[in-house]
Order: sequence, then C-alpha cells, then structure tokens
Amino acid sequence: VRALSAHWQHVCALRDDETVWCWGAGGQGQLGDGMARDTPLPVRVPGLDAVTDLATGLQHTCAATRAEGLYCWGANTSSQLGREASPMEARPVRVPIVTNPVAVAAGSAHTCAIRQGGATLCWGANGAGQLGDGSTRTLPIPVRVDGLGAATDVVAGGAFTCARGGGDGVFCWGDDRYGQLAIARTTSRPRAAPVASLA
Repeated sequence: VRALSAHWQHVCALRDDETVWCWGAGGQGQLGDGMARDTPLPVRVPGLDAVTDLATGLQHTCAATRAEGLYCWGANTSSQLGREASPMEARPVRVPIVTNPVAVAAGSAHTCAIRQGGATLCWGANGAGQLGDGSTRTLPIPVRVDGLGAATDVVAGGAFTCARGGGDGVFCWGDDRYGQLAIARTTSRPRAAPVASLA
C-alpha cells in the first residue's frame, strides 16, 4: 500500500499497482464500486488506473490519475464531485478542467486539487469561503483559489483549506471559528491568507 485516506466512516487505499481499494460506509456510493452499501472488506474501484493520489471527504472520494485526470465519486449534494447532474455517483466520474492533477484534498463537502504548474482549484460547498475564490457560493465547477501562487501541497478540513505555496509558505482560507486559519479571527475568510509564523 502506497497511501491511505480516511474521513468519517470510510477508508481508501492506493496500492503499489496504482489501483484504489475502499471499505466501510458506502451508502452514498463513496466506495466507488457501483453500489450504495456498506462493506467491511476492501473493494476495488473499477476503471481507475495509474492513480497517483487520493482523498476521502465526509461522503465522497477523489483520485488523481497520471493519464486520465481527476475522478470523484460518492455524495454530490454540494457539487463536490465537480458536477451538478445528480445527488450521488456510485462510480468514478471525471472532474472537468482538472486534466493534469498532482494532488487532491477533500473536506466535508468540498474538493481541491493542484494541477501541474501549481495552480490550485476548488469546488463544492463554500458557505465559509473554503473554495478560496472570494465568494461563499456553492460552485459545481473548479475555480482557481484567489491570491495563491504556485502550490505544492493542499489539505482540507471540514470547511477550510490550506496549501503550501511557493517558497514553502503556508496559506489557509475558509472557516476560522476555532482559529484553524491562524489569522487570529473568529469568522471566515474566503481568500487565501498566509500563516505568518510559517512563512
């Protein structure tokens, strides 16, 4: 196993043969095997090869591939799969625009990815500004994070996101009720802000 990801009640693993296997809660199709049911044993996500990174959200999962772009599956109530078509997808569906992903992160109901070259794009739920585009509108199509240069890593919490940018600086945006953006606020910030002590 090359990588593991878990969020609420499901787990996914990336094996050395670059396939993805998932288990646990699957009522929203987040296991990706075409079924909407829980399973205690790992099941392979069909149709995915050359996977390089994966991320699990509350009830959705995404995988970056080397040749075919980014795929997501599971709950889609906030367009976290990068489409508006249906409330859930039990098999992987391709995310538009993110054709060359190098990293992916999933929050409760939003998703972010880094493309080759460092551009960070996010989509899905945005009530706390966790997509970083300056708005709080739910967005079904990936949009670039405002005020963030080339990034190398991205992580997502429930309703906030952080990325490591050029020069190893760390930037965060979204919900800050518990100080998770490190900007000494108790509200939210819809645009990327640097974490001063880590610059």
